[in-house]
Amino acid sequence: MAEPIAGWIDNVYGPTGVVVGAAVGLLHSLQCDPEKVADLVPGDYVVNATIAAAWRTAKDYTGNHEAPPSDLDPPVYNFVSSVDKPLTWKKFMHLTEFYGLNCPTMHAVWYYILYLNPQKWLHTLVCLLLHWIPAYLVDSVLVLMGKKPMLVQAYRKIHKFSEVITYFSTQEWKFENANTKQLYETMRPADRDAFNFDLTRLTWSEYFSTYVKGVRTYLMKDPVETIPGATRKYYMFKCLHYVASCVFFYLLYKLLSFLLLSIF
Repeated sequence: MAEPIAGWIDNVYGPTGVVVGAAVGLLHSLQCDPEKVADLVPGDYVVNATIAAAWRTAKDYTGNHEAPPSDLDPPVYNFVSSVDKPLTWKKFMHLTEFYGLNCPTMHAVWYYILYLNPQKWLHTLVCLLLHWIPAYLVDSVLVLMGKKPMLVQAYRKIHKFSEVITYFSTQEWKFENANTKQLYETMRPADRDAFNFDLTRLTWSEYFSTYVKGVRTYLMKDPVETIPGATRKYYMFKCLHYVASCVFFYLLYKLLSFLLLSIF
């Protein structure tokens, strides 16, 4: 969130992969229960809590070479947001969408649209319409132009990634974080400021405002100077998306009408 630089990120692990995929206009559906809690936490908070846990362990076991008594359970520090700052997948995507659409990326290849579908059949249907059919059409055109097809292969990777996320986005777990809270309370005020991991002070809207800018700047290598051009590009894709949707559904209507007339 704040360290080493506000919004800094260098990987697409976990939900960030969903955010990037949706931002560039490739990912349009995720099998996910919007009402489930997404137990997400800022990475720098985790690092600070880990440092504090190491300090507390060294303080409690000054010998450092002696194992604790066998009848003493080791302390477990669960660092979770679900206890103090619960965040549902629906709210997660709402916040990333709200702040992300204020600074779209120049790397976008299509209009942003993402559905969170708890039912697998609906997710599969949306993927067919918005992922696979366009992918095969675009790749066919590329082959006819003598270029290398790429979209189908990209969607194979995207779907493999989204299947991993689905396990976590369709379930939720209950955690206790009493040890972590107690750890924070034992620290001196100066150390709390230097190694902050108090989630009660976290504001999700402020976090995601910083997060999406960091994803754009540090991960996608898209400087803020391109925002005006990216905004124009986004609205162009929006118009194309609605035109293409109207054409598709018109052709689908004509096809179904022809089939029904042929049958009856």
